[in-house]
Amino acid sequence: METIFQRLGLTVDYRPEAADPRLHPGRTASLWVRGRLRLGTFGQLHPQLRQAKDLPEAVYLFQLDWAALMTCLATGRQKAVRFSPYSTYPASDRDLAFFAPVETPVAELQKAIAKTGGKLLAAVTLFDDYRGESVPEGQRSLAFRLVYRASDRTLTDNDVEPVHQKVRAALEKQFKVSLRS
Repeated sequence: METIFQRLGLTVDYRPEAADPRLHPGRTASLWVRGRLRLGTFGQLHPQLRQAKDLPEAVYLFQLDWAALMTCLATGRQKAVRFSPYSTYPASDRDLAFFAPVETPVAELQKAIAKTGGKLLAAVTLFDDYRGESVPEGQRSLAFRLVYRASDRTLTDNDVEPVHQKVRAALEKQFKVSLRS
């Protein structure tokens, strides 16, 4: 869905939601464009309903408001998709792991990482979300892979480390996370 929204030029925000009893209350979000136009819902099927219907372990679904989507696309605010050449220089990956409050949305963390990482940060991907043994009460362990890349040169540690440290500091300050790596 994120790829489709990106290709359509839509910036979609995710807000936690628990209104639909058919969906898992901790794994459901409403989708919003420009903070005020509700586009739809995305979430995981509630475990009890999944078991009753004898469905696989993790079933996700989404519902989009077609009229809202058409409004977004018809406003003329969409910018033409502009091709930018792929960098021929290698990327530099860094992992970032921390404990964050359970109520902190991953989308907000990703948005803050992307904003702080600036032009060198090419991608942010959540690859681990763990709650359980050895995780403090009311927290969850999250791990992100950050991919740094420049279009005009191979990045060195001297290029990447200051930006990576700035991302770490911003997360600590803004979300009160406890860094693990």
